[in-house]
Amino acid sequence: MYNFVAALGNYEYKITRGGWDKAECKKGGGNVENHSFKAVADTIISLDIEEWNDGFPAKPKESTASKNVHIVDTDFFITQLKRTRWVWIYLPENYKTYHYPVLYRAAPNYHAGTAHILFYRHSLVM
Repeated sequence: MYNFVAALGNYEYKITRGGWDKAECKKGGGNVENHSFKAVADTIISLDIEEWNDGFPAKPKESTASKNVHIVDTDFFITQLKRTRWVWIYLPENYKTYHYPVLYRAAPNYHAGTAHILFYRHSLVM
């Protein structure tokens, strides 16, 4: 049993075992919405944890890329950096019949949330 003193007011919480990768879940691995309560006086909360999400195989992350995003290269070598990068391109539905302005983005270590370098060009010639 865990006790804590809460000031009067509204509370919202989840139960974890040290991190979001070890959070409570429903039987079968379904997500549990946040718990909430309003403290108006001394309150005892009883909880039943059905399962922990680290007891289930990790679900592969679904891509959020639209059908118009294409991988051009997965091993593009950048001489100055002496490393390779993926090259992706987004093509609008009617890109073959209309010339769009182009925005080039170099995103070093994109998944780590680092800076992006943007280049603008008036049109894309295919």
